[in-house]
Amino acid sequence: MSQPAKLPTLGIDLGTTFCCVSYIDPDGQPVVVRDLEGLLTTPSIVYFTGTTASFGRKAAKRRHDIANPVYQFFKRDIGNAANLGSKYTVGGFDYQAAGLQALLLRYLRAGAVAHFVKTGLLDATQATQAVVEAVVTVPAYFREGQRRETRLAALAAGLRVAGIINEPTAAALTFGANLDQEKRVLVFDLGGGTFDVTIMRTGRGPRRRDRLERRGRAGRQGLGRANRAIREARVPPALRPAGARRVALAGAATGT
Repeated sequence: MSQPAKLPTLGIDLGTTFCCVSYIDPDGQPVVVRDLEGLLTTPSIVYFTGTTASFGRKAAKRRHDIANPVYQFFKRDIGNAANLGSKYTVGGFDYQAAGLQALLLRYLRAGAVAHFVKTGLLDATQATQAVVEAVVTVPAYFREGQRRETRLAALAAGLRVAGIINEPTAAALTFGANLDQEKRVLVFDLGGGTFDVTIMRTGRGPRRRDRLERRGRAGRQGLGRANRAIREARVPPALRPAGARRVALAGAATGT
């Protein structure tokens, strides 16, 4: 049997409220991969019926179901296993946040494999053996333990992890930071459930190589567009609803 074809490396924006998967095609153009329901962004929600997990739009529609476990915002608990207790219980077993991330990543991987088969980049007979490589983004303030658990979740999902990079770094590169020019760049990343402000420096580094260097960062793990504090209290009454819309649009630009 022939070896599976070399597939493009995926970029996975593993967001607190939504996820997005993409890659760069041979012409250098970004391609956003639809999930198994045909969505360009996948809600970061896992819904259980017994021990069977559902994802995407189906899970999002049932997020208020009190008869079965529905879990979201678990990205905030990555690396916090000691304080979770029985927060994520499925079929009598306690899950860690990284376990739920692994299930979600497996779903995203399945959507990518289906896309590669549909577009002819992968033969259907080789789908189960496909080596899918990915770069996964994380908040800049993630500690080493949180990054390690994210990597382990990706490995458990069947992904080959090419790298774990900061979301602000990905944003700066995506929106055209010119690395060969000496400058400072401020990235304001208001995601669905996490918040980052990062200052980065661009310019030529050692051996005249272009660089993107983080100079400072701050953020809050429990703050994002999903919080009422962002939707309402943080917006002065005189600016509503226009001010609330500006805040929403600023966050939406990050794609998280």
